[in-house]
Amino acid sequence: MAVKVTEQRPDEGLKMSEHRGDLAKGSRLVLGVAAMGSGAALLVAIFFGVSLAFTLLLFALFASFVFYLKYSNGRSADRLDLTARVDTGLLAGILATLVYDLFRVVLVKSLGLSFPPLGALPHFGHLLMGNGASMRAAWIAGSIYHYLNGITFSIAYCFAFGGLNWKWGIAWAMGLEIAMFTVYPGWLHLSGMMEEFTLVSLSGHVAYGVVLGVVSQRYLHRVREHGPFGPFSSQLSDK
Repeated sequence: MAVKVTEQRPDEGLKMSEHRGDLAKGSRLVLGVAAMGSGAALLVAIFFGVSLAFTLLLFALFASFVFYLKYSNGRSADRLDLTARVDTGLLAGILATLVYDLFRVVLVKSLGLSFPPLGALPHFGHLLMGNGASMRAAWIAGSIYHYLNGITFSIAYCFAFGGLNWKWGIAWAMGLEIAMFTVYPGWLHLSGMMEEFTLVSLSGHVAYGVVLGVVSQRYLHRVREHGPFGPFSSQLSDK
């Protein structure tokens, strides 16, 4: 009986392995930690009285170096997965932070609370620019930093739990909530409104986590296959 042997070209095997390839867990952990640098920069600035602009620059340089090493030394499959997780985290972070802010503002307005949901933003700005900065400049700089945080935390999530069940997004957001609950009351002197702060902050982080988890679960594999805009163009073409 003749046995038919199918010869596989080397490039076909490479494409199949790249298609299935994911970053190793260790690499994802390192990249996820590096992506959290904006949050680490804030903690250092608060607890050690250092300029947030300075600490942010240091952590940004560190993160850039780590990402460069992992990307330049990785296989094609690793590069594809790394880029897909960053792209998905960018999209999810923008959407989740927008929902986070909107949900908190609506909650405060609807319940008639006195807690300012965006009150931390000018404080971020003054940490970045110094106490001599105008309130308008502090608001602008603080808002930019706020969204930077939302995006980098989202990218870190995509390296740690990207593509998993969306409920992991809520668990991730609860970790961020614990960190905020530990630092913000003392830093922003919130002892007189802890109940409102807890309600607004906890609810906002749940909303953030839901959006983050859903977007990551639904779109990460599509972005890996089709690029950052592929999932949306394919959906439009199907209609």
